[in-house]
Amino acid sequence: MSILKIILHRWNKTTKSHDTIHPETEVAQVTDWNQGIINTLASTALGTLVNTLTSDSLLATMIQKVLTATGVKYNIAQNGYVCLGSFFGGLIIQWIKGKGIEVKCTYPLAMMQFLTAVVAHLDNSPGIYHDRVEMFQIHAPSNTSLTVVSQATSGSPEFFVLIIGR
Repeated sequence: MSILKIILHRWNKTTKSHDTIHPETEVAQVTDWNQGIINTLASTALGTLVNTLTSDSLLATMIQKVLTATGVKYNIAQNGYVCLGSFFGGLIIQWIKGKGIEVKCTYPLAMMQFLTAVVAHLDNSPGIYHDRVEMFQIHAPSNTSLTVVSQATSGSPEFFVLIIGR
């Protein structure tokens, strides 16, 4: 039960339910947040906001200038990054998709400090690596690159690396 429904209705001890104080606040009106107000706001206001931010409006330009000034950068690609800038202490999250037994991966964006990396096996080819999980190791991580080594002896296993640094 929503807090708003409790505020706008009176608890009836006899029927153990809420009595309507104001009939105009009944279903699909103020108390129905899931269906009514939230959906209306999301469909109208958010669409307008996204259109404004993606346009050349003054508001979009100001927001872009603030993000640029704080160091926020991104490249959403197969091998990309998100640099959160001074808002989050210069944290950089990068990702690389690769394929092979031993692959040197150069980061999309050089970092001042390497913090950690995680590698996962991608199984996009049924039958080849389907029945077991490939193990990968990360060798020689630095501020600009690392090497991913698979324990596979043949084939070309696919992997995904997530790198976190500053």
